[in-house]
Amino acid sequence: MTAHSTITFPIPSAQDQTGLADALVLVTGGTRGLGRTISERLAGAAARVVCVARDVKHVDDMGIGAVPVIGCEPCDISNPEDVSVMIQRVENHFGPIDAMVCNAGIHLDGRFDRQSSWQWNQVIGTNLLGTANCLRAVLPGMRRRRSGRIVMVSSILGCRVMPGASSYCVSKAAINMLIRCTAAENGGSGIRINGVAPGYVETGMGREVENNIELHERVSRALVTQRFAHPHEVADCVSFLLSNQASYINGEIIEVSGGVHDFY
Repeated sequence: MTAHSTITFPIPSAQDQTGLADALVLVTGGTRGLGRTISERLAGAAARVVCVARDVKHVDDMGIGAVPVIGCEPCDISNPEDVSVMIQRVENHFGPIDAMVCNAGIHLDGRFDRQSSWQWNQVIGTNLLGTANCLRAVLPGMRRRRSGRIVMVSSILGCRVMPGASSYCVSKAAINMLIRCTAAENGGSGIRINGVAPGYVETGMGREVENNIELHERVSRALVTQRFAHPHEVADCVSFLLSNQASYINGEIIEVSGGVHDFY
């Protein structure tokens, strides 16, 4: 009888498993709502988180005691010059950006034919063009280093119809294609680009739906789980996609929707 020696494998540390410890992560829209929870989740994984927000007031409210981030940067991401200056300022102060979460977004309700050009441009300018501006600013450095992780926050409305939210739906549908195209273009350079498509979350837009009894009931009936998501459930998915545990996931969009059916 042949004796076999026992093969042992080293148990990786939490740092080795996630690859997030000490990583510099930029989170747009990271000071309130879902973005704030994402910032907290990543900081809890020992990442060095820098939050970006348009409104300086919200940046000032981001106390170190409340959320252990290392920096907060005011920036209008719809302005490409503002973004370039902000990225340069962050990297000069903290070092190369290892990962980015494109979470900043707005929604302005209204039928397509009743929205003004200003309203339409605000939504598209922030949600789509703002995300594109951030990508253009960080991708060259990531390609040079042949390393980078990006998660864009899309929405289930990027592939579903919601009357009265046409500009938001269009912006998120475009984000979905941006995820797939940029992942294909940069995957060979060691960069992973994925998306998270939340359903209704107990914050921000979800809170507004909760205040509309008729809409809330209709949406709830369409959810397998019969409830809205807690923000941390979406943040956990973002953290996973940025981690080494998702090293072979690229160009994907993961729905965190509670099993949503069509609304109409």
